[in-house]
Amino acid sequence: MKKRRGILFALGIVLSLSVAVPAVAAENVTGTTVTQDSVENEQEQEASKENETDAAQIPQIQDEEKSADAAGAEKEVAPTWEKHKTDGGEAWRLKLGENSYAHDTFYTNDGKTYYINKDGDMTTGYVKVDASATDPSATDPSAVKLDPGLYYFSKEGNDPSIDTFGSMLKDCWAQEADENGAWYYLGLDGKAVNTGEKTGWQQPEEDWYYLKEDGTIDTSKTGWVQIENVWMKADKGVAAIQNAGWYQIENRWYMLKNDGTRDTSKVNWQQINGSWYFLKADGSRDTSKTGMQTGINGKTYFLNAEGVPQNGFQTVNGVAYYFDVQAGTARQLGNNWQQMNGAWYWIENGRVATGWRVINGKWYYLNPADGRMLTGFYKDATGQLFYSDGSGAMLSTTGWYLLNGTWYWVNGNGSLATGWINVGGTWYYMGENGAMKTGWYQVKGVWYYSNGSGAMQTGWLNRGGTWYYLTGSGAMATGWINLGGTWYYLNPGNGDMKIGWYQVNGAWYYSNGSGAMQTGWLNRGGTWYYLTGSGAMATGWINLGGTWYYLNPGNGDMMGAGWHLINNKWYYFGGSGAMYSNRWIGNYYVGGNGEMLTNTWVGSYWVGADGKWIPNYDPDANANWVKSGNTWYYQRPDGSKLTNSWKRINGSWYYFGADGAMTTGWKYVDGYKFYFGTDGKMVQDVDKLIGKQSSYRITVNRVKCQVTVYAANETGNYCIPVKTFTCSVGKAETPTHAGTYATLKKQNPVELMGPSWGKYGTQINNYGDWFHSVACSNPDPTYALAAGNYNMLGQPASHGCVRLCVRDAKWIYDNCGLYTRVDISDTEYTPFDKAPTIKIPASQNWDPTDADAKR
Repeated sequence: MKKRRGILFALGIVLSLSVAVPAVAAENVTGTTVTQDSVENEQEQEASKENETDAAQIPQIQDEEKSADAAGAEKEVAPTWEKHKTDGGEAWRLKLGENSYAHDTFYTNDGKTYYINKDGDMTTGYVKVDASATDPSATDPSAVKLDPGLYYFSKEGNDPSIDTFGSMLKDCWAQEADENGAWYYLGLDGKAVNTGEKTGWQQPEEDWYYLKEDGTIDTSKTGWVQIENVWMKADKGVAAIQNAGWYQIENRWYMLKNDGTRDTSKVNWQQINGSWYFLKADGSRDTSKTGMQTGINGKTYFLNAEGVPQNGFQTVNGVAYYFDVQAGTARQLGNNWQQMNGAWYWIENGRVATGWRVINGKWYYLNPADGRMLTGFYKDATGQLFYSDGSGAMLSTTGWYLLNGTWYWVNGNGSLATGWINVGGTWYYMGENGAMKTGWYQVKGVWYYSNGSGAMQTGWLNRGGTWYYLTGSGAMATGWINLGGTWYYLNPGNGDMKIGWYQVNGAWYYSNGSGAMQTGWLNRGGTWYYLTGSGAMATGWINLGGTWYYLNPGNGDMMGAGWHLINNKWYYFGGSGAMYSNRWIGNYYVGGNGEMLTNTWVGSYWVGADGKWIPNYDPDANANWVKSGNTWYYQRPDGSKLTNSWKRINGSWYYFGADGAMTTGWKYVDGYKFYFGTDGKMVQDVDKLIGKQSSYRITVNRVKCQVTVYAANETGNYCIPVKTFTCSVGKAETPTHAGTYATLKKQNPVELMGPSWGKYGTQINNYGDWFHSVACSNPDPTYALAAGNYNMLGQPASHGCVRLCVRDAKWIYDNCGLYTRVDISDTEYTPFDKAPTIKIPASQNWDPTDADAKR
């Protein structure tokens, strides 16, 4: 199919559509809802059209509130086309009067119909008219309407006043600019139709297309098709006539002419692509015309099943012939041994013998294809390997044979052994040519080793000071192997055993002098490294038994004692390499995650930008609120303002932006979305503000004993802190398990260890950690609370579960569905202040937040 970018190929004459256009009041044009009448009584309209003047066909605009002859009355002005600028470039509009233009209407003039859209611009291309657009206008019942359907308005031309640009097309084919677009046939009324005779194979241009009812090309139509007695080849729904020549169509051979019709004179013997075929009248091949054939151009040929003429010796009805395709002659041979063209043949009763023959007590193998006697190495029809000496006699004694300096094994039937053989309990490998292998060799991509006598080796093998391991099957091992509980790594490229440092899939490993892979701490040259349980050298941060270490990402060496800058954060490590946390180191303080704190309070101590404690220092001690316009700032005595920072003022948190302005409303800070009231105070519970969400995520900071709930923002990122709960996590000897989990089930009440029970249980993981209210000793926990346990909320106290007050456990139970993600660690971010807890007297046995408890 030829490529093109044209819009339209008209196959018929564009018929004019005479449509009466109503007069519309100029001041009502813009707001009029335009409807299009279908063409009714076309013959009457055409007849009346002949008597109308040109002026009568042009819409006229008049103001019904003005008398035609009143003083200063507007004169009727013939509509004119006018080009104007638009946001997208230029467009045509129809000027109806001095200051009025047509909108949302179909306009007919001089036998042409145009479409003016709601913006007043003339539209080209396809326009779809729906049922609502065809109802008569309430303000103008005489408005003409079009039947619902698809219409096309010409993109050809440049000016609607002098050419066909923008006019409705009729009785022709149209296609979108993209060659994969749909074809539509536009009827006499301009409406697109693609049913009945306008579907299937159609020729809207030079090529033929197979069109579906929606006008798109059916790209599944491929292969040969016959259209109007012409053979064409279709590709993705487009059919075209091929060059003249022979083609195989529907299992028949046709000679096609340049016009795609079949040359029916091409029958009987025909030579096609070097082969001879006997064609019947319908072009099908007579497959019985193979083998010996005479009468082809006066010569005799021997044709195979594909009609290809054969050369050399051929056996026909038990008689051997020799064929020369050019000469087309045949000659019968004699009996016994015959030598032809330097090769020996055995003739039996005029036939060329093939396969195995016993002649004078010896075995000979005659080529099954032409009967030629074979010598040296060869394979018979079953694929077995044999050897015959120069006389053609086959070796027949079982055992080892040394031929041309190479050892071979002859089987009892005279064949040479190939592949694996076992002789006297020892394995040998004989190549495809029967030669015994020694040294290294490959079998189906696997390496093996046989010693000088050909015996296959197993176990450890040392060659030139390099160790290899051969499995019980003799195959050379590569990659990781485990022998007696010890791991070894053998180079995948050549199988040599690795010692010292080496890399596997980007990870470093270390094996000692015996090749055994090492794990755990490793000291090399006074430098410590850590090798994980898999043997891979650890890098970066690792946690061993609750202690953090840092191993240089570049080479894995453990960070030594003292201060170290890692990712622009300062950390302190002891002599054992352990990272310090939550402690003072001289005048510096490292937090729970080990980072040295800066510009913050540590209890009642302030550490500056360099992390050092500054006694009696408050950077904002004398700052005051100032207001400029409608914006509040927090300003120091020197005139500087707090910028890009949080500040707790009178117990409430505020955030000041880059310009120092106090934040209100929703605001992203460090990737989290917070809400600040109109007074600037951060709201630390936005549950009621955002309403119940479809899903949440939960974090647990084991050090702070604090639970935080997050909701997702508009992009699905769980970055909106919703609520925070004070909790009790597991004690040091029974810690809450760190990790990332998805909640598994809910139970109220839930039976715990002891036995004990809690209200509103949500299971966190398979370790048995739950969210639940403070444990009680009764299956009905409401009035069985131990005040001492309740008053420990905010510090480690459990056997691994996360204890909460009833109110908070119930919120998670009611709002967080199963499979809610839960992240537990010592460093989870806590954007809200830790909620204060209620302390109860020893005599009180109920949770003050429990709505079920009667006061």
